[in-house]
Amino acid sequence: MIFLWANKRDWRHPGPIVNIGLRNAYHLAEAGFETHFCLGAGPDSETNEDLTKFYRLAPILSLHIHRITRKGLVDLRRGRYQATTSRRIFAQVSHLAKRFLAQQPEPIIILTREPSLLPRLAWLRRRYGNRVRAFYEAHDYYADLSWKKTEDTRIKSSDLRQSWLERLFLPRIDGIIGITNEQTQLYARQFPRLACIYLPLGTELPADPEKTDIEKRRAHRRLVYVGRLTQSKGLQSLLHSTSLLAAANIRLAFWGGNDAQAQKVKKMAHEFGSDQCVETLSSRSPEALAAALATEASAGLIPLEDDYYNRNLTCPAKGLDYLAHGLPTIASDLPSTRGLLGSSGAARYVAAGDPSGFAQAAVALLDDAKSYQAATLAALVRAQEVSWKSRVSQLVEFVRATLR
Repeated sequence: MIFLWANKRDWRHPGPIVNIGLRNAYHLAEAGFETHFCLGAGPDSETNEDLTKFYRLAPILSLHIHRITRKGLVDLRRGRYQATTSRRIFAQVSHLAKRFLAQQPEPIIILTREPSLLPRLAWLRRRYGNRVRAFYEAHDYYADLSWKKTEDTRIKSSDLRQSWLERLFLPRIDGIIGITNEQTQLYARQFPRLACIYLPLGTELPADPEKTDIEKRRAHRRLVYVGRLTQSKGLQSLLHSTSLLAAANIRLAFWGGNDAQAQKVKKMAHEFGSDQCVETLSSRSPEALAAALATEASAGLIPLEDDYYNRNLTCPAKGLDYLAHGLPTIASDLPSTRGLLGSSGAARYVAAGDPSGFAQAAVALLDDAKSYQAATLAALVRAQEVSWKSRVSQLVEFVRATLR
């Protein structure tokens, strides 16, 4: 089998989206399958050097990265905003499928998380029959937007477009990969004839986890939040806990977002009188983030608010980073976080929106060396269970089952 993974974002795009797609493709290649990863070209750079230094992955011969220019014809607002298009990326998917099918008899497996690619996947399935198999990795749930109405969440025009794409074209492909169990069940009920599987996103395992100096990390007394600095992520609740954390000599670090978001967080911390124990740092490369998590953090935070999306549709990428480095996590007690972090001691679960609960859990964890060590070891075990290698193995079996 040849695998082809398509993503419309640019190479080295900040945030987890490209990183997640790349690691899916990389570990398929590492498992011995010829794998092609198609995405936007991004800024000029040497791909293998980026793979090593930016993404922390050693180049391998079975992985082929296709960086395709997304430059559109007409820039917007007198050239201030560059026009981009994903059509060239999608056209490359068709071109590669045609080429591979002419070269070998086995089916081509195409995977994507892009709803806008679904019409082309349906067309390829119709044109080539079972020689092309197509799968959609869901990172939301657009097929039925009634949950947004129930939550009184604004339905944007892009939501309506993606809902139309999912409802019309998902029945014409081969399967759905859900990233939470609840999300997978939603799709299975919506499309009962479509093969569905639940596979949480994966962890990149460290080379030498036994070299971690657990006591040194605990002594940092630094809680780290990684990710976007938006309200639904529970930032306000965290900042309300800062006075309790400061009293216990615990620092709160926000690693992510842009400069404007970081300034807003600092301003809120100042209003709470706790800016001395709060630090912010904007998004950085996967390599730089991994180095910081390995050496500067004591525990990770996932303080998600309790809403429909956070309960059912998100697999927090930050939790994977924490597990990979053996960091204990303090998380909102939601189905999505329990599904990712497990119930074997890697995480301390707190009611969503409870600042005192988060602070108390942090103090109890960092003040008790034995509990901290046990949580660290549990995190490393959980990281093995949800590694990219494990995920890809299950994904390949799922694909093979649909071929049968």
